[in-house]
Amino acid sequence: MDSVIERYNNLKRKAQPELDQPPVDAKVLEEEIANLNRQLQGLQEYHRQLMGEDLSGLSVKNIQNLENQLEMSLSTIRLQKEHIMTDQINELHHKRNLIHQENIELQEKIFREGSSSSEANQYHVSYGNTGNDVDISIPSPSRRPPCRNRSLTPPVTIEFALRLPQLGDFTTLDEDG
Repeated sequence: MDSVIERYNNLKRKAQPELDQPPVDAKVLEEEIANLNRQLQGLQEYHRQLMGEDLSGLSVKNIQNLENQLEMSLSTIRLQKEHIMTDQINELHHKRNLIHQENIELQEKIFREGSSSSEANQYHVSYGNTGNDVDISIPSPSRRPPCRNRSLTPPVTIEFALRLPQLGDFTTLDEDG
């Protein structure tokens, strides 16, 4: 029994200093608050400088460092923008290919069903930015044979051909007529 009481008293003494410690000192908290306020003011000043405000107290070297930081940030932003735009372009190319394939399937369906029209349609075909634009006549679906190996043909855009008048297209009339 005496050993149990002795162990109890020993454990009580070891735990007592932890319980007797006062809560965190108010002075330590005040110092921490002051430190955080200084950091906040420094960050706000740095933000104003990055925005081009409040530069009067900076030396030429500090302004050059600020300029270098801004250029590096701008470079990073441009790379991210380029990455996003590239992803969007790839997605649009994929959608264009799907629409092109659907267009081919619809043309073949029209060809299979036949059409009573026998006239040819004039289209302007552009192969992207290659400069190989051509005007072609495409027979109506009822007169067109089915196309093979569509996957090997380059994607095309089809537009109606429109030729605007040029300066040499007009002649001036003299007084006689």
